[in-house]
Amino acid sequence: MRLFAFLFLCVLFTPAITTAQETTHMTKIPVGHFVALEGDVFITNADEDIKVEVDDQLYNDDVLVTSDKARALIQFKDETELVLGANTELTIDEYVFDPNNTASNAGNFKIDGPFAWVSGLLPKNNENVTINSALGSIGIRGTTVWGGTLDEKYGVFVFDGKVQFTNDQGRVFIENGEGVFVDEINSDLIVKTWGQPKIQAAINTVAFAEGVIPTEKYGSAFTVKPKTDPTLLDDDEVELDPTETIPEVLEEPAMEEKE
Repeated sequence: MRLFAFLFLCVLFTPAITTAQETTHMTKIPVGHFVALEGDVFITNADEDIKVEVDDQLYNDDVLVTSDKARALIQFKDETELVLGANTELTIDEYVFDPNNTASNAGNFKIDGPFAWVSGLLPKNNENVTINSALGSIGIRGTTVWGGTLDEKYGVFVFDGKVQFTNDQGRVFIENGEGVFVDEINSDLIVKTWGQPKIQAAINTVAFAEGVIPTEKYGSAFTVKPKTDPTLLDDDEVELDPTETIPEVLEEPAMEEKE
């Protein structure tokens, strides 16, 4: 009888078992989830590392870290897809998506490491979506954009659409097929078209294992033809001169017919 009473009390006062992620986010609303993972990926909240799995959810204020050779594909509520490369840290400072109140939609992220952003349903004219890095910020305008380090410089390249890149020197708009490199927060901003070898090097930093295409959107994100001659080499990149104008073509006056 005493043994029965002891076992009854143990069951009565044993708390329900929950995962670390459930405990941390018990009162929050998810903003997205993991669609595909490669290697080890962790959420580092509350002084602990929580290894994530496919279909795990993300929340505002989450800090995500990918390990060496890892990849993570996240889908947000508006169907935006964010791919993170190896040794990347993502902080979700703010994400709001309300299809019934587009004026309230916003996103503010900090990303340290290679990534690719493929816009979803957030309006293209929304100026409240920003990706911050140590060397500048990217204003998203409905686009497919890559960011990361190549040749020891931080680069931003647009596959499709348009972004605004800002640092202490100023701001520039980068469109389809164009990119910019900086190595300091006050580096001059020079927009150039990128040659195919450099474009492929950028893709490689966020690509999953050969042949792995996690989603249809991911599969088409890097095949959008940029405004770049594929025969160009890196040394042949063309610097865009914003003051350059197209010469006006004057039409020759029509000759009068002789009677």
